Amino acid sequence: MVQPVLGKNPLIHSFKISAKEEGSFNPSFNIFLELHKGVKLSEEEKEKIGKEYSERILNYLIDINFDFKDAYNIHKDTLTPKIKIYPFLEGPFQGEKQRIKTKIII
Repeated sequence: MVQPVLGKNPLIHSFKISAKEEGSFNPSFNIFLELHKGVKLSEEEKEKIGKEYSERILNYLIDINFDFKDAYNIHKDTLTPKIKIYPFLEGPFQGEKQRIKTKIII
């Protein structure tokens, strides 16, 4: 669903999507980005890319999916993507050398 937006950046190797609940049982729309091997970004660069992709993904989903757009107008905080960026094979991508497909975490 977000592949058309994420698949165009040469820095990004893979991504995962998670809709887990945070501490107060509020669902959270998380997208984890894995950088290509050898790519290193500063915290400021990660923050800038995270904000950019959050906006791009949100706008894309609103444009292509009327139900998402409707839900977003009611639950903006919940449906705004939260982007987290990880180095190659770190964080939720750790130990996945053989992975070929993107994984959705529920």
